Amino acid sequence: MLATLAAVAVTAAGLSGLVIWQHTYDLREQAVTVRRDGRTLQGVLALPERGKGPFPLVVVVHGDGPVDATHDTFYRPIWESFARAGYAALSWNKPGVGGAPGNWLDQSMGDRAAEALDAIAWARQRPDIDGDRIGLWGASQAGWVLPRIAAQDPGIRFAIAVSPAVNWLRQGRYHLLAELRRDGASDAEVAAALRRRETGLELLGRGASYEEYVRAVGDPQGMTAAHGGSPPGTTRPTPPPTCPPCAASPSCSPSPDTTRTWTPPRPRPPTAGCCPGPRCVSPTTRTPPTAWSNTTSRTPRSGSP
Repeated sequence: MLATLAAVAVTAAGLSGLVIWQHTYDLREQAVTVRRDGRTLQGVLALPERGKGPFPLVVVVHGDGPVDATHDTFYRPIWESFARAGYAALSWNKPGVGGAPGNWLDQSMGDRAAEALDAIAWARQRPDIDGDRIGLWGASQAGWVLPRIAAQDPGIRFAIAVSPAVNWLRQGRYHLLAELRRDGASDAEVAAALRRRETGLELLGRGASYEEYVRAVGDPQGMTAAHGGSPPGTTRPTPPPTCPPCAASPSCSPSPDTTRTWTPPRPRPPTAGCCPGPRCVSPTTRTPPTAWSNTTSRTPRSGSP
């Protein structure tokens, strides 16, 4: 009996050790607050474990969704890699996340770029940061934000885009078809899903009301009228930066310009003479403003995982 109790005690101790054990990282984290032009960002500055700097800096640009400064610790191993290479990293809570003011659903891609530029300007004032060696790291939806930041700040030295969003319409269709194949959908079910998707995009494109959307497609499957059903046209479209002519490129690939984080863009035909380089997006790409919100992967959503 005593041997059995001892074995149970050892096992319980081992299990409790698994619960309370936590990985540590070779870096120093500082909680920081960025205040600029009436905006406030609550973030984390991750510095190399040793040294006073000044350190080059990697500014982290989030993907879609309600993300906090550490992305639920997902970023910490990445910061550790940066720190071991001698780089600091800066990240912050999206609006409405982790006690930060605002609502991330109200942000356009232009808003997201503006807050990153605020953070960069703040970092350049710190003695432990080398303001001449600042770059960007971003994943997924950040692919629509990184070019805006670089276009407005010529001092950005590099941009690391991890699986970036490129064209929401093509990517959304690909994702829908992949899910249908996974679920073993019939040809008739695939055709119906594609028709439903095209109907939804057409309604979004012309700024139809949420009620009209529900009448047209039936079950909204997670699509909601954001903020209590605000009418279309109440968001703030943000035009993309103007592209300089590019002799080497006869045409321009359109880049999405979204007015809300959850609104799909509606690309228009590109204009010749536009260079779609890393500091430039198409001046003709626009998204009709809309107040809809979507939380299901099978219904159009602007943003990547």
